[in-house]
Amino acid sequence: MRCRYDVKIGVVKWVKTKQVALINDFEYISFKKLSAMSLESEYLMNLSLTPKVLQDKHGIKFSKIDDSKNEYFAAIKAPNVHLFFEFRGGETSNVCVNVRGQNIDIREAYSIFDSLLNLRPSEIQWISDSV
Repeated sequence: MRCRYDVKIGVVKWVKTKQVALINDFEYISFKKLSAMSLESEYLMNLSLTPKVLQDKHGIKFSKIDDSKNEYFAAIKAPNVHLFFEFRGGETSNVCVNVRGQNIDIREAYSIFDSLLNLRPSEIQWISDSV
């Protein structure tokens, strides 16, 4: 059993599920487009995965945003979800995850994120104290 956020009725509930969304269902947002949206940003977590490992294991497609620093970026939005999840990390460093949106409820964001990616506990290095 896993906890997931039901977008249609706006509540967290316990359901039997494996992975709620398929990677192909995500809408990818470019770094420039996300920056131009001027959305609130909240720290969600650090993953114990590099961008390459996250891409291989979970299918998140990264792009390089700074050649001099080897910094990689990805931002996704699932259908019917009002939040964007932003991933940043260096080539060999762990990935930091931020959530962007309007009037962010960090606990709701965590529930949505968890239901979308279904990460293993060993893949999470640190979670925001607000969760």
